[in-house]
Amino acid sequence: MEEGYFEDAADAFYKAIEKKPDYTAAYLQLGEALQHLNQIEKAICVYEKGITVGEQTHNEIPKIKMEKRIKRLRRNQKST
Repeated sequence: MEEGYFEDAADAFYKAIEKKPDYTAAYLQLGEALQHLNQIEKAICVYEKGITVGEQTHNEIPKIKMEKRIKRLRRNQKST
């Protein structure tokens, strides 16, 4: 993803989630890749699922980051 291959990154993170659905950080990274692909609604859905997973696994840092990203994305949607 760091090199700008956002579609490839999204595919990799989808696969990571398939193999390990409780890997909270994968949801965070997938959402970021989707944002770069301008798939904002999908990113929000992924973040929401990741937050749920984070609550179940008590993985607070990715959960908090996803909550902040959702707020920012929704705020940006309202301003456009």
